[in-house]
Order: sequence, then C-alpha cells, then structure tokens
Amino acid sequence: MDPGRIGVEGEAALRIPLESPNHGEDAAAPLAWVYAALGDKEPAFAWLEKAYRNHEGGLILLGVAPVSQPIRHDPRFESLLRRMGLAAISQPTP
Repeated sequence: MDPGRIGVEGEAALRIPLESPNHGEDAAAPLAWVYAALGDKEPAFAWLEKAYRNHEGGLILLGVAPVSQPIRHDPRFESLLRRMGLAAISQPTP
C-alpha cells in the first residue's frame, strides 16, 4: 500500500483489525475489505473466498464498494463476482 494515500497513521489504523486475536470466521468479509484497501491481494482474496464459503452478507457490495478498487483488475475478482451472480453489477453501463 502507498502510505502517501492515507498516511502512515491511516495505514496503521487499517491494520488494527488484522492484529486482533478475536477475529473469527464471521469476520472474513471485513478482513477482506481491510486487506483490499491496503492493496494486499493474496490475503484479501483468501479472506474473500472464506467470506464466500461462509455466505457472508457483507459481500453483496463487492462489485461497487470503493474499497475493492485496488483488487478489481485481478482476474480472481471477476471470477468471484461471477460465482456470486454479481458480475453484471460491476460492469459499466454503455
């Protein structure tokens, strides 16, 4: 992640949930959003897949949430949207 975008303090604040020993299976989507915002693709997609398997409601905004911008060009992003039936939502309309 480029600390210049959000500052060192902002990046540190985003990492707090990642360091918490209390995050459980029901926290996969929020953790995915944090990793996505940080631009850490591998853990972001690992948590997104876990959230998908857990049927977490937080994924409904995946295609339109600004926090997902850093990972949108990864083929795994579109693949996940397709599996969720949300692929059309993320596509710009003509």
